[in-house]
Amino acid sequence: GVQGLQVIIRLYSKVDMVVKYECVYIIVYVLQAKKDLKDRFLGVILNKVTIEHKQSADEYAVPFLKRKNVDILGVIPHDSIVGSITVAELNEMRGGKELCCHDKLSNLVEHFLIGDMQVDTAIEYFKKTRNNAVIVGGDRADIQLSAMESGSVCLILTGELYPSEIILSRAEQKDVPILVVREDTYSIAKKIEKLSVRLRLRDKVKVDRGMSLVIENVNFPLLYKKLG
Repeated sequence: GVQGLQVIIRLYSKVDMVVKYECVYIIVYVLQAKKDLKDRFLGVILNKVTIEHKQSADEYAVPFLKRKNVDILGVIPHDSIVGSITVAELNEMRGGKELCCHDKLSNLVEHFLIGDMQVDTAIEYFKKTRNNAVIVGGDRADIQLSAMESGSVCLILTGELYPSEIILSRAEQKDVPILVVREDTYSIAKKIEKLSVRLRLRDKVKVDRGMSLVIENVNFPLLYKKLG
């Protein structure tokens, strides 16, 4: 942000700019940084480029920035594993209560789904998305069972309603952790949407994947050359 830029200017540091690529308008921000930093600006890495934005990045943003003498030091795609969160982290952030499968709290959640539909629709819905956690009312045993049978990696039961023994038993059999939270389904879904996913050093799967993405997509020879 602007404050960070001012600190860099005062420290007279060289800058390899890393920006989350969400739309072509990020170009304006990059060009302004180049103007402000002058010869300290090394180039830019476009980070977390989603499939939806890849075409605009490849066909517009990258060529345009190159024409403006901005070195593209890397284009790193969005990755669902790096952007995932463990069940334990999720529970820590939302203050839920773990009911079972405590040894599976390291399960990675890549997507959150809301279980507010009919059972026949729910099964197909859940099967289409891998490594999902389903947010569902604690009184919807039918949806809870459907989620577990469809491969969901976690259930988040809302309204502080506890599941039946049948659900708990099936969760133990399927190794699906169940979290109970106080909020209603809509409220918890909105809060989860705003969660800040942190990459912790102990999350070996995520760290290894993150390192691979950087190695595969950053132009290190050019970066080293720019650093001198």
